[in-house]
Amino acid sequence: MRAVVVSAWPPWWLTDGAVWILHHHLRYLGSRHDITVLAAGAPASESPPPATSDAEGATSMRWFGRSGPTSLDYLRRRAGGLSSGEPAHVGYVERPALVSALRNEIARARPDVVHAFGWGTAGLWRHTDGVPVVHVAVDAWHRNASNRMLPSWRRAADAGELRRIRAHESRHYPHDAAGVVVAEPDAAAVHDLAPTARVEVVPNGVDAGPEPPDLPAAPVLGFHGSFDAAHNVDAARVLVEDVLPRVQASVPDARVLLVGRRPGSAVRRLCGPHVELRADVADARAELRDVSVYVAALVSGSGLKNKVLEAMAAGRPVVTTSLGAAGIGAGDGVTVADVDDIAAHVVALLSDRARLTSEGAAGRHRVTRDFTWERSAQRIETLWQDVK
Repeated sequence: MRAVVVSAWPPWWLTDGAVWILHHHLRYLGSRHDITVLAAGAPASESPPPATSDAEGATSMRWFGRSGPTSLDYLRRRAGGLSSGEPAHVGYVERPALVSALRNEIARARPDVVHAFGWGTAGLWRHTDGVPVVHVAVDAWHRNASNRMLPSWRRAADAGELRRIRAHESRHYPHDAAGVVVAEPDAAAVHDLAPTARVEVVPNGVDAGPEPPDLPAAPVLGFHGSFDAAHNVDAARVLVEDVLPRVQASVPDARVLLVGRRPGSAVRRLCGPHVELRADVADARAELRDVSVYVAALVSGSGLKNKVLEAMAAGRPVVTTSLGAAGIGAGDGVTVADVDDIAAHVVALLSDRARLTSEGAAGRHRVTRDFTWERSAQRIETLWQDVK
């Protein structure tokens, strides 16, 4: 098949968890199909492209990065959104040069499908001359739009954005051949706004990596993620301030290890004698070797959490909330509990070394069976074939 992929972010920009999805899908699909990638994004100084497009699995790749300071670019997009009724992020994607390139590619090669990846790409159907669009939203935009940690001026400037995001989803999703999210709660949320839209659930994958080391003897509760996302900050706070004291009532030497990028003051304030922060490390997953129980005390956010899959792949038993288990579910290696009950489940695991080890091994086996990137990409491939 011939496909044009339009992404809201460069597929090599792997500091964003959502981009990992496109990155791995392209690595699989690029060897089987003729793929052209048109990517929006930041300037090269902020997000340098790889030396060759082959690294991303695409036949060819063109990149339409933002020019000028971030604040000025935002204000331009914000003004455009106020006149069009679209969210400002649509302007981040639908830059004139990118839209022109998409139209030219449609006219030149007449692809079988346009794969529109990320928030703000659902409306590209207006520029594809009838070529079907598969829109990978990842999650329900209106459910997760407030998750980014933004300066106060941006939050003030974003007044009315949620209303425009909901209108964007309602307006455009029914025109796409299919929409894709990673978990059932997001599919339900999209259906509420766009009842006639076709919405498919395609879970993420994970690289299992080599066999993990044995669980440490020390009772360490771990959590990792990007701490410029509100749901990760919330989860870290609940883990340290609520879960840890309850665990220490039964396991006095229990402590917490937090690992992640860009921690702000809210996360740094959590550190102390029993709480360690490892910030901006080269490989966050490697730090999980020092974790005995992975605790994702998520109380906000949406989507399928790659952090939970990564902990399972690392052979660490997971205790999480229903939000943390969305798209994964309770089962081998994953215990789902209300926040008030997390500590009791953690104590039970720490008190039974054999169970701790077996749960970790079961979780790793589960991801290698059910959550591979190849399996995820194959479902996208099937969807392409279905809509063409």
